[in-house]
Amino acid sequence: MNATAELGRMMQKEVSFQSVQAEAIEAVQRGDSPIVAVMPTGAGKSMLFMLPAWVEPKGVTVVVVPLKALRKDMAHRCEKLGIRCATWTGRNPPDSASIVLVTPEKAANEEFGTFLGKLAFAETQMVLLTATLPPTDEDDLFKRMYWKREEQEKDAQLEQIVEEVLRDTTQPEGKVVMMCESKDTVREIVEARLFPCEMFHADLPDEVKEETLDEFRVGSIRVIVATGAFGMGIDIPNIRLIVHVDNPRNMRDYGQASGRAGRDGLPSRAIIIRGGIDFKNELVSRYMDPERRECRRIEIDRYLDGSTARARCEEGEYACDWCADSGRTDAAVETIPAT
Repeated sequence: MNATAELGRMMQKEVSFQSVQAEAIEAVQRGDSPIVAVMPTGAGKSMLFMLPAWVEPKGVTVVVVPLKALRKDMAHRCEKLGIRCATWTGRNPPDSASIVLVTPEKAANEEFGTFLGKLAFAETQMVLLTATLPPTDEDDLFKRMYWKREEQEKDAQLEQIVEEVLRDTTQPEGKVVMMCESKDTVREIVEARLFPCEMFHADLPDEVKEETLDEFRVGSIRVIVATGAFGMGIDIPNIRLIVHVDNPRNMRDYGQASGRAGRDGLPSRAIIIRGGIDFKNELVSRYMDPERRECRRIEIDRYLDGSTARARCEEGEYACDWCADSGRTDAAVETIPAT
C-alpha cells in the first residue's frame, strides 16, 4: 500500500508521517518481527497499528495497553476513524473486532491464550511501541522478551549485502548463493522474506531442485539459500556473491563453495557472516581471525595449492580486508571484507 496516501484517506485530510512513523510502517508492511519503535509522546505511535487495521479490517490487531484512560482514548479514536475496536473482558470474545485492547494481566491468562490460538498467533508480528527506552536499556528489553538480538543484526547484514548485488546496474544479472549448514537455517532465511529467494537442499524432491536450478540459471530467481548440496558440480557463470551464513566446516568446503562464484571471470565475492554455527576448525578460525595480520588469501593458497609465494592481494583481485586496510594491495577493484 501507499502508506502516506492511505493515512490521508483515513484522516480525511492531507497529512505526513513524523518521527520514525514512516520507517516503522515500512517494517510492518514487510512483515518484520519483532519491531521496536521509540517515539516521543504525541508523535503518533498508535497510528502504527490503527492504519494497518483501517486498511485491512479483516485482520486482528491485539494491543496490550496498561492504562485504563489510554484504552478508553484508543477506543474513542478507533470509533471516530471507523475501525472496529473492542476491549477484552474474557466473557464475550470480540471475534469481529479489527483491534482488541487488553490489559497486561488479562493478556497473560488462559482464556486470552485460547483466543490468540484461534488467530494463528505463530504467524503474527510483534510490535513494541514506547516513548521511553534509553539505548542503555535496549539489551535488557531483548533479554526480557527472549529475543536474540544477534539474529536481528544478522538479518540486517544479510539484507544489506544481498541488496547491493541485486541493485548493481553494472552487472544486472548477478546472482547470490547463501550457504547454510542446516536445513532449518535455510528455511528460516527464506521464510523471513528479507529478499526474494528460493531454498535448495538435499531433502527437496529432485524435480523441485532441477526447476529451482533452471530458474536460477535463466535469472528468474537471483538468490538461492542452500546447504552444501549446492556446492558440488554446479557451474552457473554469473554468480557474483557467495555468503556463508555459518562458519565453513573446513577450508576444503569453503574453497568448493566460494568457487561457485565468478566462473565467468568477472569480479565476485565470498563473505562469511560471523556468529553462525562454528565447527571450531583451526584453519577456518585462523583464516577468519579478526586480529589477523597478513593477507587472508595466503591461508587459501597454502591449503589448496601448497603455495607460500603470495604476500598480498594482487592486481585484478578483490582485496581482502587486511590488504585494503593496511594499504598493501595493488588490487584494482573495490575492496570487499573477506569476513
